[in-house]
Amino acid sequence: MGYECGSFHSWLCNALYKDVEESYGLKFNSFGLLENDWEEVCAMTAAIQGIGEPVVWTPCVVRRYAAE
Repeated sequence: MGYECGSFHSWLCNALYKDVEESYGLKFNSFGLLENDWEEVCAMTAAIQGIGEPVVWTPCVVRRYAAE
């Protein structure tokens, strides 16, 4: 998740996932959220810093979510 002055960004907007998909086996659940290990997600976040939107990319954990 990227944060910029009150708004959020997704790495999907700039296809930043393509910059890490060869180095990490991206695992998505049925909601489109990553299911990779925390350490892998932190490494992916570090790899996309400074590219795409000029935001701070921050890994986040979603503990509870529901489909609408």
